[in-house]
Amino acid sequence: ALGESNKDRLMAVNCGWALGKLNQAKAVETLMAKYAEKKTAKYAVAVALGYIGGPAAAEALKKFLSSRDTKVLAAAIRSAGVLGTELEVKGLVKLMKKKKLDRFLKMELINTFRLRKQEEAKPVLMKLLESRDHMIAMAAAWALAEIGLTDKEVKRLASMAVAGKASLKTAVLKCFVMGGAKEAPEAAIPFLKVNNEHIRMGACNVFIHYPTDKAKIALRKVFMSDRSRFVRYFAAVALGMLKDENIAVEMANTAKSSQDLNVVAKALESVAVAGVSSVTQTLVDIVRESDKEEKVLLAGMALAAVNPKDGANALLALLNDADHDVRCRAAMALRFFKTSNVVTALIGQFDRTFKKLRPEKMEEYKRVVLSSLERITGHKYKPESAVWMEWWEFYKKIEKKRDISKLHKIMTRNEQRRKRDEMVKQFGGSGESEKGVEMGLWWLALHQDLDGCWSAKDFNKHDEQGRKCADPAAYEYDVAMAGLSLLCYSSAGYTQDYGKYMDVYERGLEFLVNFMLPSGAWREHGVGEYGLGTAYEEATALIALCEAYGMTGAEWLKKPAQLATDWVQAYQNILKGWRYVIMSEDNDSSVTGWYLLAMKTARVNGLRVFEKCFEGALRWYDSVSQPISEYEIPDLVEHPEYGQRFKQNVYQKRGVGYQSKDDPVASMTAIGIISRRFVGYKRTHPLLRAEANYLMDFKVSFEQPTGARNLNFSHYFLYYATLANFQMGAHYWEKWNKQLIPVVRGAQEKDITKNTYGSWPVKSSIGGIHGGRIYCTALMILTLEIYYRYIPMLEENVIVLE
Repeated sequence: ALGESNKDRLMAVNCGWALGKLNQAKAVETLMAKYAEKKTAKYAVAVALGYIGGPAAAEALKKFLSSRDTKVLAAAIRSAGVLGTELEVKGLVKLMKKKKLDRFLKMELINTFRLRKQEEAKPVLMKLLESRDHMIAMAAAWALAEIGLTDKEVKRLASMAVAGKASLKTAVLKCFVMGGAKEAPEAAIPFLKVNNEHIRMGACNVFIHYPTDKAKIALRKVFMSDRSRFVRYFAAVALGMLKDENIAVEMANTAKSSQDLNVVAKALESVAVAGVSSVTQTLVDIVRESDKEEKVLLAGMALAAVNPKDGANALLALLNDADHDVRCRAAMALRFFKTSNVVTALIGQFDRTFKKLRPEKMEEYKRVVLSSLERITGHKYKPESAVWMEWWEFYKKIEKKRDISKLHKIMTRNEQRRKRDEMVKQFGGSGESEKGVEMGLWWLALHQDLDGCWSAKDFNKHDEQGRKCADPAAYEYDVAMAGLSLLCYSSAGYTQDYGKYMDVYERGLEFLVNFMLPSGAWREHGVGEYGLGTAYEEATALIALCEAYGMTGAEWLKKPAQLATDWVQAYQNILKGWRYVIMSEDNDSSVTGWYLLAMKTARVNGLRVFEKCFEGALRWYDSVSQPISEYEIPDLVEHPEYGQRFKQNVYQKRGVGYQSKDDPVASMTAIGIISRRFVGYKRTHPLLRAEANYLMDFKVSFEQPTGARNLNFSHYFLYYATLANFQMGAHYWEKWNKQLIPVVRGAQEKDITKNTYGSWPVKSSIGGIHGGRIYCTALMILTLEIYYRYIPMLEENVIVLE
């Protein structure tokens, strides 16, 4: 590795790691003797030493810490941060102050100060908070938070920021949120009055992560009067984090009296976070008295969060109320209680008779009960007690044999990804699919910027020789490209702790954390045409952060992942879906699908996610899905195999629309399937079967019009259709998988002499405008990784029997 390209860096990383595993001292001795004086090899040696590790490498690295070559110096500084090499901090701080210092060198210096918790760097880092370069300012904020601030320094920063520009306020709040306000979280109180909603959200986030009674009055005022519904959401969560019984009671009463669903939702989320059981009766009263379906559902969710046992019993008692509407509301709210007594009671409702109740009212009641059972179990059997009891007795018998602690390993730690060969063989992959994955990962690594991002518009600047790669995007979507690319690596089991792309992965994660605003958003404004990138950027980046946290357990990822999770939840339309543009009250199936997957990933990896995210998404998909008249037949086989044929044939075909059921689209149908699967619908559910039948009319192809609004959006469709068919299994997956590898691999660039080797070309106009070659390559890698990315979810929706 005798140059300074990405290829040389990757070679140096992996050779250094391998040498360190063999013999650290001998490796350093040989490396320094043969290459340390060679000008062309200094960069590679400086990189390699950081991965060899050990005291000998730390000592040898000193030779490179005075290099005048900025790339060599940057590599040495990064390695020093990992190795703990003795640094001349004063000299590095002096270097940092240079006006014309290379940006990537400045970023590496900040990163090293952060890793080393270098107290001496505080003054220069504080100055960098005022940088016009967003990344520099945010990186300095994170570094200060990791180093730690005294109470005096926190107050000084707050005072400086209050009088400064919005960018400085943002940077200071980022420092506070990331840990710099542990000593004095109340320093963020003045920011609650700033005329910038992202700054006010960031201030609320400080109190979410560092609760203090000193902010109680200010937060209550924000919740009651702030003009931004997003800020009110964060204020409500912050109030809930105080675990104050009086505030929880006040919030429950606010929800009970308000007719504004936004207020109701936020107040009840605060109640759920507080977890105070004394509000139980108030929540039950909301269910009993409210004539708004959405309000009943929100109260049911909160009740399940704060007091599941007594809440369920109180709602079950309402099933005997003399008022038909009360019974319907109670049955509706019970969908959030996945316990044996609730399931048994709901099944029993199908055989009940009520005096003076008209037949159409009884049918309405049965529909509500069926809907709740469907939500709890993922099945849709006929609304008849005998049918449901047949399944229920069977379910209880086999459930007692299962170890619940071993369930829900779909995304946590992803142990199955370390067994890629086994998974590929089990689910129908091949050496060809794996070769395509590795070729694609290599191409992505060669086109990553040193600050960790992948430029959709300017990625080919890394092609130093020969013809540069074609197909740049028309706009920059750096956050989205980082998110998608990181998912490609984590899906294959590569993280910052494991595998040959450790450096690539770590830099990508650092980019996402550095670039994030203290509100949890990555952008204050959209990018590209009409700002259409924002939603997809946040969804893909959040999934990547959550997967990284779940796989590695790295604590430095938990807070950013929760910040982004909260922002996405604040952005959702109440009990509906999501849309591109913030403050929009409309929804679409595409954005909703990406965000739902992000929320599922967050929840599975232990982050705080409110049930309304899933309930709202389901309600949205119900509104844009063509209805079905068929029911499921119970399949009483103890361990149904993923590949076995379904017991019952479903002949109907049903599609999902982009914004209306009247205009079904194949890609949206695929998203609808995977979204319902991730919420808990079983593969045997007749609606999923009908939608999978709809997809059977489409083949694996880059040519046919398959995307939203009939655009040739092929990469997008292929990715989601592959996810959907894989989750459905049986003949759906069998037919799709036969076509998948030949077509997808057939489109991959295979000429090893070209810079495009390993990538996929852009084959549609919309892909070229909004993602380019990076986007298309990432989606196709994820498609080929299907065999071990999300294993078929056969054991979700566990009902508590005891």
